[in-house]
Amino acid sequence: MTTFRKRATLTAAATAALGLGLTGFASAGSAAYGHTSAETTTPASRTAPVCTNAMTDLSVAPAPRPVNHQLITLTNTGERSCTVLIHPTVSFGPDLDGTARGLTDGSHPTRFTVGPGDSVYAGLQTSPADQQDDGRPHAQYIAVDLVKSVNDDGSTTDFGKPRSLAVDDLFIYEPTVTPWQPTVEDALG
Repeated sequence: MTTFRKRATLTAAATAALGLGLTGFASAGSAAYGHTSAETTTPASRTAPVCTNAMTDLSVAPAPRPVNHQLITLTNTGERSCTVLIHPTVSFGPDLDGTARGLTDGSHPTRFTVGPGDSVYAGLQTSPADQQDDGRPHAQYIAVDLVKSVNDDGSTTDFGKPRSLAVDDLFIYEPTVTPWQPTVEDALG
């Protein structure tokens, strides 16, 4: 075998091994973030910037099920992919203080890359199903802020620019919000 052929064979073998190694790395990285059922929303890319108000649109609507739930939808209106972190920060107005408790149990990905024109969803439980309306003030709007970063201790930093979304006289008692999810079913499930 000539020196040229040996080099070509070794180069081809090294290239194939590198390709297999990178394929294994990509698969392991996807598994670390969890599997998603949406085709257009993927576990977060390391290169996509964090989603901001300027590149997204937010909406809220009553969920058909379960009871006492609202569906928050974030749509990427930008020209590039962006990343959402953990869950939205949700507060209530005009006469209510506090925020919805984020449900982060470690079983869901904490970041998703959202392609241009694609959406992610969060389920907002306004009160437990068995909680009676006790006459407390009701929310006329919700204020939704996006998470800017996640600190080493798991706490979050928001952008500090919440967007107000009108709601229809919601009774609020011990509200919770799910992590961002790639499908409506996952957000409300």
